[in-house]
Amino acid sequence: MMMRAIYSASLMCSTSVHAFSRDAAFRFKPHHHLRISPAVGEITPTYYGVVKGRTRALSGAMSTMVDRTHEARDESVYEPLGNKGYKIDPMVVGKIVNPALTGDGPMWPNMRQAHKVLRLCGKRNRSGESRVLVVSDGLADPCDPKLGFDPDTKLSGFGYEVLGEFCRSTKKKNAADDDYSASFQPFGGWETMVADKITQHAAIAPTQIHTQMDEWGVISAEIQIFDSWNCPDHFVKVYPNDFKTIACLLFWSRAPWLPTGGEALSFPDGSFRLLCFRLVTPEQMAQIMEAGDEDDTKQARIDVVKGWETDGSHHVTDISP
Repeated sequence: MMMRAIYSASLMCSTSVHAFSRDAAFRFKPHHHLRISPAVGEITPTYYGVVKGRTRALSGAMSTMVDRTHEARDESVYEPLGNKGYKIDPMVVGKIVNPALTGDGPMWPNMRQAHKVLRLCGKRNRSGESRVLVVSDGLADPCDPKLGFDPDTKLSGFGYEVLGEFCRSTKKKNAADDDYSASFQPFGGWETMVADKITQHAAIAPTQIHTQMDEWGVISAEIQIFDSWNCPDHFVKVYPNDFKTIACLLFWSRAPWLPTGGEALSFPDGSFRLLCFRLVTPEQMAQIMEAGDEDDTKQARIDVVKGWETDGSHHVTDISP
């Protein structure tokens, strides 16, 4: 039986990217900018922590495949990051109610939907910068045919996990020892909710992400957010009807501290990559979308990511104003 540690963190947010809700439609905008229609209402899920648990019982060959994938993910992703100074939270972050079971989110390869949190204390980082990494844990699980999937034998699950990494370059006022990695609260922080929504946003087109990335190199997207999340104002775009979004760029990050380095890693039952996102301000997104025609906007997105590679920040979102 799965061991749960229930946290008193009832969060005011949608249980999924509204693109998957029964009251919203997913739309492809010009020049491959992914945008969504407004969701109706705001649902309150409860997040919980569980130590390497599963959301359902498995047996036979599928159980063996899942075990092999979990071991490979530990060895190829989490352990290398741990060797670079990241401290891995022992519990994954999930929801009491799986969005796929209520029609509020897409089904993941093996139903299990979770996120892993890793923290890099400033004292362990050469730059002295504290960081928090939030990565999906389940999109690269083996696809279960019983859930209606037709697995791609070249990929492990959907063939990727979605990763976001955050830092805060400025300290809070009156905070003598402000360590962002220590103060971060995964069960109540806006970063977790944004990461979850972006992950669900990507999972709506399971393995098609690979084709889209091959064609475009970098994808831009917007997700709906709510006031109760307390997202930093400088990232929030407010539409005339008070509909609010946060935008990001999705790409295969070549950050040297990531074990994939932008390339695919081999799991026992297929390959996978880390699909990274970085938040951008409304002004930054406007510059990209106003660059010109389809080829111009494609190049504008690529140029932005190249700039991040040049300055060494890569996929890391600085949440400071």
